[in-house]
Amino acid sequence: MTSTTRFDSLVSGATTGGFDHVRLADGHAFSLTVRPGTDTAEVFLFSGLTAPDSEAWQLEDPWDHWLTGGDAMDGTLFLDVPLDAVRALIVQHGGEAEKGGDDTGRDATGEAL
Repeated sequence: MTSTTRFDSLVSGATTGGFDHVRLADGHAFSLTVRPGTDTAEVFLFSGLTAPDSEAWQLEDPWDHWLTGGDAMDGTLFLDVPLDAVRALIVQHGGEAEKGGDDTGRDATGEAL
């Protein structure tokens, strides 16, 4: 069975108000924020991790990330992604890494999260 323990924990307790990291078994990573009582999340996919080609993953304006101090080239921000679609992405990449999302603080390329 593919593990989504960290993701499930973040969904059930909501995130800390900022983005929380999830490392995937294949070395990729993403961050998400979940509001209490919703069935969607804001998801930031770090460089190297691409979203499935489906309506669940509607690409948002890259200017939003740039305007808030990020570099639009270091990842992609998606808003209102259904939680089931996020879980499917985790499963597609072999589940979560054995250690929690921020245990290493690195994405698939070794860059700091």
